[in-house]
Amino acid sequence: MFGRPGRALSASAAFLVPVVFVSGASAPVEPEARIAPGVYELVASGGKCLHSDDGDQAMVSVGACDTRWRIADNGEGYAVRHAVTGNCLAPSLAAVYPPHVATRSCEISDPVWTILRTGADEVTISLDVGFALLSWMGDYPLTVLVDEEPVGGGQRWALRQG
Repeated sequence: MFGRPGRALSASAAFLVPVVFVSGASAPVEPEARIAPGVYELVASGGKCLHSDDGDQAMVSVGACDTRWRIADNGEGYAVRHAVTGNCLAPSLAAVYPPHVATRSCEISDPVWTILRTGADEVTISLDVGFALLSWMGDYPLTVLVDEEPVGGGQRWALRQG
């Protein structure tokens, strides 16, 4: 398809709080490297977070740190759900390029996300098909799925338990 989940990433982000980095890539994972199920904020460099309003088809943006995401290991990868509504983090139905990210009913779309530890405090996150990398692009507020890191954006996130 379009994505290149195994592509190496560049650029690191510095954070002042204990965090776990998140970026795009897929690979086998050892059991001790699995992410603990729980409720997290996804924090971007600069301190903004993955944000979504309540509701189905709510667009996901980089903004206020007021949205929590429930991450659960489903045996094939991870489900990432809005902690309040239970809706899934998924590609939006909007016909735009690059594809946007939204919260969608899990009965309609329950994508499998790959979240892997790549170091002591780092993990990667990606979809298993198509445009794989959860990203943002500069000042553009909506999150997108891309096959490689865009200029002025990135896939580097941090999981902050909340």
